[in-house]
Amino acid sequence: MAEGAAAFAIAGNVLQFVEFATKFGNKCREIHRAGGSAPGDLQSLRYLVESQQAALERLQIPESERSLLLLQHPEVIKVANVCTRHFAEIKNSLDRIGITDDKTARGVVVNAFKATWNRDKIESLRSEVASLNQNLNTALLNSLRDYATKSEGQQIAILERLDIIQEESTGAFKSTSLNEGEDTAWYAPGDAVIAFIVRSLDTEPEERQKSAVELRRGVLQRIHLTTASVNYDGDGDRPPITLSRNREMRLRAVFLASFAYKVMDDRHSRIIEAHQETFRWIFEHPSAGSEKWSNFKDWLKSDNKLYWITGKAGSGKSTLMKFICSPASEYHSQDTTDTPVSRGARFERCRNDLMEWAGSRPLIIASFYFWASGNELEASPKGLYMSLIFQILQHCPEIIPRVAPVTWEAMSLFNEKPSRLTEAELEAMIRLVVTEAQKERNLCLFIDGLDEFSGDLEKLIALIEVFLQCPNVKVCVSSRPWVVFEEAFQHRPSLKLEDLTYNDIRKFIAKRFSEEEGFRRLSIREPEYAEQLEDNIATKAVGVFLWVSLVVKSLLSGMGNDDRVSDMQRRLDLLPPELENLYNAILNSLDPFYFQHAAQYFRLLEAWKISPPVILFSFADEEIENLTKLPIREYSKAELRERTETMRRRINSRCLGLLEVAVPPSSSYGSVQYLHKTVRDFTLRPKVNTKIRDATSGFDCQIRMCFAYLLGFLNSRMEDRNESLQDDKYLGGLKEQRLQAMRVFVSRCLKAASEVKPENVQIMINLLDSLCEASTRVFGSDEVVRANFFRSVKDTDFPVDDIRGHAKGSSFLSLTVRLGVREYVKNKMHFGCLEPRLSKEPIDSFGRFKISRIKNLLRGFKSRNTLYPSTDEHHLHWPLLMDALYRSSISEIRLDMVRLCLEHGADPNFQLRSDGSTIWSQWVDCLLMAGHGSENQTREKNLEILRPYWPITKLLLDHGATLTLRSITKSSADPSYGKLLYEIVSRREV
Repeated sequence: MAEGAAAFAIAGNVLQFVEFATKFGNKCREIHRAGGSAPGDLQSLRYLVESQQAALERLQIPESERSLLLLQHPEVIKVANVCTRHFAEIKNSLDRIGITDDKTARGVVVNAFKATWNRDKIESLRSEVASLNQNLNTALLNSLRDYATKSEGQQIAILERLDIIQEESTGAFKSTSLNEGEDTAWYAPGDAVIAFIVRSLDTEPEERQKSAVELRRGVLQRIHLTTASVNYDGDGDRPPITLSRNREMRLRAVFLASFAYKVMDDRHSRIIEAHQETFRWIFEHPSAGSEKWSNFKDWLKSDNKLYWITGKAGSGKSTLMKFICSPASEYHSQDTTDTPVSRGARFERCRNDLMEWAGSRPLIIASFYFWASGNELEASPKGLYMSLIFQILQHCPEIIPRVAPVTWEAMSLFNEKPSRLTEAELEAMIRLVVTEAQKERNLCLFIDGLDEFSGDLEKLIALIEVFLQCPNVKVCVSSRPWVVFEEAFQHRPSLKLEDLTYNDIRKFIAKRFSEEEGFRRLSIREPEYAEQLEDNIATKAVGVFLWVSLVVKSLLSGMGNDDRVSDMQRRLDLLPPELENLYNAILNSLDPFYFQHAAQYFRLLEAWKISPPVILFSFADEEIENLTKLPIREYSKAELRERTETMRRRINSRCLGLLEVAVPPSSSYGSVQYLHKTVRDFTLRPKVNTKIRDATSGFDCQIRMCFAYLLGFLNSRMEDRNESLQDDKYLGGLKEQRLQAMRVFVSRCLKAASEVKPENVQIMINLLDSLCEASTRVFGSDEVVRANFFRSVKDTDFPVDDIRGHAKGSSFLSLTVRLGVREYVKNKMHFGCLEPRLSKEPIDSFGRFKISRIKNLLRGFKSRNTLYPSTDEHHLHWPLLMDALYRSSISEIRLDMVRLCLEHGADPNFQLRSDGSTIWSQWVDCLLMAGHGSENQTREKNLEILRPYWPITKLLLDHGATLTLRSITKSSADPSYGKLLYEIVSRREV
């Protein structure tokens, strides 16, 4: 395995040359600008070359090793040869010039040097260095890939060989394969190799760490560029990555977790269980001569691809789908072939019939229930894709490297966390996952509520058709009978639910009535009418279970009062048979005293956009004058239970069943939701919505939500309904689960604060002051812990980490800037927009990427200059303008917040770090990154790429940002592109 270690050692020598050549090129440019001081610079240039000669001679590979290395690692050898040639050219050119200490010859030497190393040649060298950098990344990646395909024993041997090389070259043992208190390098071989490579650099510790970060980033970029081009058919020539069983299991779990979201199972749990003895017919054969529906049991067993369950709104489609996909007690003792994890037991009721279709092949069953009234993900394409990917890959995790080769390679080599995928990427992945999974298994998908899908219905149908093209996949869907679905599914096996549920509805009514004492008394007084009443209700329901549920509830209230038969019949006759008319009748029947309160509840629930925890809803149900009077405190469990029960009773009395409190798995106390999607649709109809808004003019939902989330922050044992955020292992002794909830509560509190009505701005400011004070109570006096928490809070609309490693301020005001609470920031900021940094803040810490593994592997090289705070004003304060610019993409930056900071004296040229970096130079880096890879594009194409960045760029320039050619080209890997960018910006062509 010596050749594997040798390849990494050569890569280190190549990096040494790249660092040297970069310094050489920069020094040459300085000499051209230096004038009279050039001779002294020439001397230092000669010393630079001489000091690197011994190290760069190691690029010369002995013939005994060359043949084997050339065979197994040709890219490394090729890059090393180019470096050797360039170094020889540089050294020979200086030898020809004859740089000496003779003062009399200085002028001649300088002129000779400038003639030899003219500006064109310097720029050519810089371009060559940039190309070498790319080639090094590619060569190193290929060597890492070769390493990763070897056996476990061979991989360990290579790492041990690197340790020996390190010890021989430095005289000190710096283990590459083991870090105290950390995982072995086996768990991140890419980082271990990079650490080995950069340790040999003859440079300052900060530069060494910077080189490690850049090399790591470069290799990861090559992974994305090269792996993405590999065919996804699983038949490529590249050998699989070798991992230990434990590590493979660990990486699979991390990968799967990236697709899980907290409300993934909520809709399933919220669907009411099928009433006893209802829907049993779905697993029976239709009666002789019946043409109302296709035999569902036969479909499960057959090769037919799709079954469509359709029906009116409220007819029980979701309940039927849940019944099909839920366990039945009579099946519990039977074995299931494909061992399920977590969700598998749900599918036992339909599994035996499906196994006749699958035969000897393993069976995977996955389901998704669209829900328009729930969390955004529950009605979106992303929610569907993520849920199905998660469920399917649970059963066949071995296909992960085939369906996500880029992510899997980055995880295997660097422990890189899976990135958040776009909707388009998720769609491509679910197609691939289904295609790969069905090669060795049979796959049945149940997708409920297509009519509640928030995306393009034609696109959803097209995706289902793609699934059906796979030979071992079948799909059962449910929806209302909309034209788009009829056109797509009308020739497939199907059933229309309201045509089949008359007997089920009768059973439901009989059971509900039999449980009530009022009906028992009615049966004694009027036995014939009591029996007839059940039939009248079932007939009038026309198959709509939801209508029956509301009507039975209304009639039972009359029975409790011992209404006369005529009263009961009149009550039934007055209830309209159509759902929307029934909702309107319920709304009109509300006590006028309560209608305004009910309207406020409808407004709040719509503003929340999700089903909020009932406790948060109770906090929001406070009179506005009480928001600044009520104590901001933590409530006891007994108090929270009391608030929950009070809220439940209020909702029932005000809304008469149109809203309800449900208790899904993701909430300990329950959440407020619409009885059905049709209720939400009804309240949003223009006439009804106008009536609700007229009753609540001046009602500010956002200030109440701000208050609710403030109290939620202190009472964070409640679980919020959100996607899980990035994990921190530990913070101030608080459990991570509680911290996650607290981050979301703060983020949503600030989001609501940013949208309050103008007349409530002062109340909002007082509430946010209370939030800041509450954070001190929660985290104590440790300012570092509190600062870490503020930095960890993300905008729930844009929860992705910043891809540039962009720094964030540590104060509460910085957080409000990042989350766009303009009126609060305007009230609190001082001229200049500077915030005091922490007393313990290392002066350079804000500029570093969060790559702890690199830091750990480079231990022993801590900076001498960053242990203590500087007395320089630039290092004692943090610019809020950086927080205003903090975003993972240009579309997310709030222009109004940037303008506010600049109008209040923020300086774009404020120095951020001891290396001279400024806010403006950071922004230039963003512009360069935006144009990365577009160097060869037309000027028009570059203008198009930069156009979204121009409003911010113009603001910074208008407020004094220093624009020079050098300020741009020094940060650019490609000088010619840097020059092009300078021309575009300086001429304001965008």
